[in-house]
Amino acid sequence: MTSPTASGFGVDAGLSRTTSNTVQVANRETEGGKIDEMTTFGGIETTSEEDYSGAAFTNAATNGQIGTTSAGVVTRHDLVEVNNDYARSSKETQKPLA
Repeated sequence: MTSPTASGFGVDAGLSRTTSNTVQVANRETEGGKIDEMTTFGGIETTSEEDYSGAAFTNAATNGQIGTTSAGVVTRHDLVEVNNDYARSSKETQKPLA
């Protein structure tokens, strides 16, 4: 599975990919409880990818990972096996926003 790039139609590898960006929000309120300022922090990019797993599946969601702003860490890795399709794997990776 590769890092996400916007291509317009389809994905460059695998079956599907979803990229989400989230931040946490801190509010500053007046004495009356009205929000007068919002600040964001702790931004994270989460990428979920699905692909056919082939003959072997090796879990990548392991303890002791050390992530970087370019590689991140694998937070979830699933193997899906059904009777009427090839085995598929899905992987979720999180990394901090720059």
